[in-house]
Amino acid sequence: LVGIEQTQASMFGGLKGAPVGWFAAFFLVSAIVAPFVEEAYFRGYVFHACLKSKGRWQAYAVSAGLFALAHVNLPALIPFLIFGLAMAYVVERTRTIGPCVVAHAVNNGIVATALYLAASLG
Repeated sequence: LVGIEQTQASMFGGLKGAPVGWFAAFFLVSAIVAPFVEEAYFRGYVFHACLKSKGRWQAYAVSAGLFALAHVNLPALIPFLIFGLAMAYVVERTRTIGPCVVAHAVNNGIVATALYLAASLG
């Protein structure tokens, strides 16, 4: 509706007709492993390292920018950037990556489930 191309359905088209076991593995990686690893790196390490050495605004820009670029999805760069900025704000306010991991896991879990169901029904 706002002109942002949604590419996830085409990127994960292999889910169509996939057995439930494959979905479970996809869910495990995308909703549990990836959020922990990404938040530990982008917010736990990059954000805090930049915060100490470069300051607040560069910490936000660098951690969110690298997060967005790491997803290698140019049409969805802006949403990833916004998510990265929001998670940087959360980690700055809470001083822990825990809430970021949970938010990231919930987001990815919803997306993974929606992609699987859409592929299975479509």
